[in-house]
Amino acid sequence: VVLRLHKGVGIGSETLPAPQATLMALVVKGVITGELPWHFVIIGIFLAAIVELIGIRSLPFAVGVYLPFYLTTPIMVGGVLRYITEKKFKGSILKSKRENGILFSSGLIAGGALVGVGLALMTSYSKTSTEVLEVGYKWMGSFDSIASLIIFAGLALLLWRFINKRQ
Repeated sequence: VVLRLHKGVGIGSETLPAPQATLMALVVKGVITGELPWHFVIIGIFLAAIVELIGIRSLPFAVGVYLPFYLTTPIMVGGVLRYITEKKFKGSILKSKRENGILFSSGLIAGGALVGVGLALMTSYSKTSTEVLEVGYKWMGSFDSIASLIIFAGLALLLWRFINKRQ
């Protein structure tokens, strides 16, 4: 599957972005060729140390800095829902609610990944299918952002309802 995707559309391209894979490829290539910009690595080390000293965990901070806004927003909303749940419930009830949230969120992530791979495979076999699968601006015009926000709010509401379902 990975080889087909790379051959068809190119992993790391605009059609199939892969920020983690691209980052690792750049680091490995930089180390092997000796052209890694070490000043950025050293700045990152000091920034991580400062963030840790402040009391913020550096890995989530780095993910928030590195990933684009459209990927970090769902993470933030999930964190806010978890924060509200932790303030509202305690003990074994909290544990159950937390597990429900993790289960539902994991399903959303896995489902999104499977749909993304499926769509990428379809476009890797035929360039014309790319135009058919574009559901954004071409189909909805300026309404595409509002539609995305409505769908996202609906998923967040479903997550909240799943977390707080009666047992």
